[in-house]
Amino acid sequence: RSTILMLARRCPLALRSLGTSLLVRPREFEGFNQRCNRESLLQFEQTRPVAQTVLRMIPIPFGKPHKGVKPLISAESLAFHYNEIHIRHVLKMHADVKATGLDHYYLPQLIRRTALQPETAYLFSTAAEVWNHNFFWRCITQNYKPPSAEVVEYLSKHFGSVENFKQKFSEEALNIFGNGWVYLYEHDQQVKISSFPNAGTPLALPDPVRPLLCLDMWEHAYFNDFLHDRKAYIENFWKVINWKLISELLTWHPEAIAYRLS
Repeated sequence: RSTILMLARRCPLALRSLGTSLLVRPREFEGFNQRCNRESLLQFEQTRPVAQTVLRMIPIPFGKPHKGVKPLISAESLAFHYNEIHIRHVLKMHADVKATGLDHYYLPQLIRRTALQPETAYLFSTAAEVWNHNFFWRCITQNYKPPSAEVVEYLSKHFGSVENFKQKFSEEALNIFGNGWVYLYEHDQQVKISSFPNAGTPLALPDPVRPLLCLDMWEHAYFNDFLHDRKAYIENFWKVINWKLISELLTWHPEAIAYRLS
């Protein structure tokens, strides 16, 4: 791993040639949804050291990453965003947790335990950005398919219609001041659309939280392809949204989402 770290610092693009399979999440997460409840989660957290898994990049979930995720993200922008921005956050998080002795936490734990502490705000920002990006890549797809009947029913129940949901989500994204993220999520027995400035994430809220969808509204996510036209960026998001992800996450335990998608 020290070799990977050194290589990544000198040339992040080189990680792509090595293959992200070197840094995938461990098998212990497989099936976690089926056995996940509060008691098993506490036992899981107490018995599994995170130092083994904190340095990892999720494999880019696109069959042909060299083609980008058009029309939202060009191939050039995807390569920069994943191979430069995302990797930078992972490496910085790894260095920070080692330096502060917090390398025994899993990523969701790390986010929650540093979110409200001013002395670890820098570590929260890096860890939250790692999780936000891990989730964002799964929210978009190269093979768009319309939402399932279950997703249509769910969104219609809470927002009136799919189109109303898209409008509210788009407005929230467009109104973000500066950089940040916009999320669809369940929390406190409510379905919410909220924006989170900078590295904010719903995972920092008191659990249980069920994230369902997010959009990266940092300038580096859209500037290369859309310049300052954030409205066009948001409109194109709906052409590549992974509706299937929402269907799946609605059946998962909220804590399973936090851990399995880390």
